[in-house]
Amino acid sequence: MTKPTTGKYSHKLYKCDGCGHEFGTGTNHWGAIYTCCPRCRNQNESVCRCMEPCPDTHVLPEEWKIVTLGDIVDIIEMK
Repeated sequence: MTKPTTGKYSHKLYKCDGCGHEFGTGTNHWGAIYTCCPRCRNQNESVCRCMEPCPDTHVLPEEWKIVTLGDIVDIIEMK
């Protein structure tokens, strides 16, 4: 049987990869969140990781691949 990635919604401690700021927020998982850090406000690249251990009854969700518009389409100049 596969373990779930989500559980009951609860507040957990998260840490911003960019500036190291730790803050509490509510989620239903123990994986990374992709949000605007309350301190550095780096909303384009903020990845915040859960500082609390994932329980043995669950698994971490896969991390998102961060892409930019140029990764998806060719940007060309119109004249």
